[in-house]
Order: sequence, then C-alpha cells, then structure tokens
Amino acid sequence: MVDTVNILALWALLPEIAAPLLTDGFYETRDWYITIAKRPDRQTDTTVWKLSGSHRRYKIVIRGKGSTIEWIQVSLPHLLHGYNGRVIKNPQELTAALELLFQCLAEISIPIERLIEFIRVDLVLNLPGDPKRFVQIHKNARHPYVRNEDIQYGDSGIRFPGKERTLQLYWKQKERADKSGFDLPPLANSIRIELQLKGKYAVREVLGGGDVELPITALDFYHCYRCYRYALCLFDKDILIPDDEKCSLMALIAECEAQDFKTSWGASALEWYASSGQKPATVNRNRAIMQARKQKLMAFKWADILPPLTLPDPVIDIYPDGQEFPVHSLLQVARSFSGEAATAAEAWAGSDEAVRSERPPSAQTSAPEVRPTPGGLTTERTAST
Repeated sequence: MVDTVNILALWALLPEIAAPLLTDGFYETRDWYITIAKRPDRQTDTTVWKLSGSHRRYKIVIRGKGSTIEWIQVSLPHLLHGYNGRVIKNPQELTAALELLFQCLAEISIPIERLIEFIRVDLVLNLPGDPKRFVQIHKNARHPYVRNEDIQYGDSGIRFPGKERTLQLYWKQKERADKSGFDLPPLANSIRIELQLKGKYAVREVLGGGDVELPITALDFYHCYRCYRYALCLFDKDILIPDDEKCSLMALIAECEAQDFKTSWGASALEWYASSGQKPATVNRNRAIMQARKQKLMAFKWADILPPLTLPDPVIDIYPDGQEFPVHSLLQVARSFSGEAATAAEAWAGSDEAVRSERPPSAQTSAPEVRPTPGGLTTERTAST
C-alpha cells in the first residue's frame, strides 16, 4: 500500500561517527556510506556543510547539514521485502517497515526531536487484470488531481503527470523485464496502480482531508487505502447518459475509443474530434461524457474493483524474476477452514482494526498511528485528520 516515502526529521549523528566524518569528509561501514562537503545553500545564499549518505542494502538515502540528518527517503517494500514489487499489504507490515527504518538510523544517529513529517507518500497496489484493458479504458481520460494530458506508453502503461500529484498505471513485469533482460513469465497478468504525492502540501491535502496546515506525522494503513481508493474513484464519471443519445457523436467516439480505433493517419477518434475546430471548453466537456460512456461500454468502475473497507482480494506480489503470487486476505483464507481458525479470523475482520466505517477521507475517525520515539516506535491513537 505504501511504497516510497520522504520524511523530514532531526537526527544527530553519533559522536564516534561525526568526528571522523568532519575530519576526513566521509565515513564508511559495511552498510552505510556518508559524505560531507561544503556546498551552496539556496535558502541562506551561503556555503554550508551538506551531509549525504545511503544504506547499501536497504537503499535508505539521507540528507542534512553538518552532523544532523534532516531528510530521509526509502522504499518501504524494498526495505521490508527486498523488492518493491511485493507491496505493503497490512498494518503489521507497515509498522515492521518503519521499525526497521528507525533501527537502521539508530546505527548511526539518535533522534533530536520526537516528531517527524511525511512530505512524500507513494500509495501502490498490484491488482489482477489485463494491463492492456486498463490502459485502453484510461486513454484520453482526465483526473481532477492533474491538469496535464496523459502520457501513454503503448499498451503497457499510462501516466497522468502532475507537479505534486501523479497517477500511473503500468505493467510492472514488463518494466522489470525490459530493465533486466529476461523473458516475461507465461500468464503474467497484473497491473500496478500508483498514486504519488510529492511535497508536504500535496500529502497534507490528500491524507489530511484538505487541511494543508496540519503536518502528516504518522501513517494509518487503512486511511491511506481509503484516500487511494477515493482518488481512483474520481475517474468514475457520474454523468447521466440518456438512452435517446445512443446515436450521438459522443456515443460513436466512445465506441471507437473502446475498440481502440485509429484513423488512417494514426489519430484516435477523440484526437480527430479535438482537431476538428471545436472550442477547448467544448472538447473538455464532451471528453467527460465520452469517458463515462467508454467505461460503461467496457463495464468498468473503480468503485467495483476497490472495496470500501479493506484491500481487494487478492492483491498481487511480484518478485524480481517477474513471477506473480496472489495474496488473499485473512478473512478469505479463513473461510477455507472451519472451527476456531475461521471464528478467530471472522472476529478479527469485524474488529475496529480491520474495518473502518465508510466515510470520505476528510472525515476519517481516530486510528492507531506509528510514531518514532528515542527508544524506538510507539503506537498511539490519534486523529488522522
């Protein structure tokens, strides 16, 4: 569910690390490599000692000034599983990944302040389905989070790029195969859907219910999923389509878009319509109608794919060799058993931890959150909004 995160924090390097680092300009262990150098500071227009480093095994990246770490970046699935194709699937994995992150930081530093702030959060799931179909459905669509036009990568991916918020759908195995040079596994059939929130105001607005003044100091797993689902459901256009308009131009364009029709010069039906001299406002208004018609024709709605309370069943884990492994929820697995195991799982699925009342993300109730402390991590019950 949660992939790459950027964190603002204040951690001081241990004295036995800071001293040789300031003297030699670098410090190296089996896992960590840290450097320091004088560089210009854009905020103060002066030259300061800039700290940078990385963890070789877990790919943790740190930045700071002097002997203080101020910025941290890490892929939580890579940290926990060794590869980000295996997603974070429950609160326990999210807690374990954050605990491991702070354990690694404790090898070289100690926290100066208790609170942190998440300034980038990538929300990700791998779902079963034909990537070509997902891409075809979303071609030429528009999303309220993004003003830019979509970028298409053939039949294997589509991206809606924004300055602070980006959505992308793509075939993870094909991306991996192209990079590593191996053949795609037979029957590989899943799509990766990412919502990237970059910048503290984007994170605050989406995960904080629109309150851009409230820092996001902790991540609640189920609240992250609800915000993710809410964002994708904005693709579902709730537009009334009268039956008497079946023979309209927009109906014809929707049919052509659903069938991936191209003109003799390679343009899609919507591209042909947009280049026919129509006003941009008219094109955008009719594009929304066309997209609603296309989704209806292709029998697709995000609200049907993503359940309101828990993750879809199953979600897909993708391994470095491209192999897929479907992971079912605890409730689904329990139904294949009988007796005490099924009873315990049913009770867990109905508990406050597993199920939240369905409300918009801005009205999220209190939930357990993971917070760092000098002695490690503690779980507190605080409001997510």
